[in-house]
Amino acid sequence: MAHEENHSILGEFTQSFGLFFRKGLANPESSYFMNHIEFRPPYKEVIDIIHKAGGKAFLAHPFEYRIPDTIKFIDDLRREAELDGIECFHPSSADDDKKDIIKEWAE
Repeated sequence: MAHEENHSILGEFTQSFGLFFRKGLANPESSYFMNHIEFRPPYKEVIDIIHKAGGKAFLAHPFEYRIPDTIKFIDDLRREAELDGIECFHPSSADDDKKDIIKEWAE
């Protein structure tokens, strides 16, 4: 029943997240548009909310983000907030140096 109700509200967006993201969240003409440039809550705030809700905060595939210095970003993040884990084995961190740094941090 929930699926039918969601479909009546969201229509074609229920078909896939990719479609919802492209035509909804990333489309300025959509009522679901979310301006990622203007709305970026601090990492610590997000991690605190996850923890308060009983969840675990993990950093997934850290070398996939468009960050000039990923290692510095992770070091800064570690100082600001308490992550519960980090994804170490991902194609973007296949380079042994990257993998070693991430594994060391995760341990």
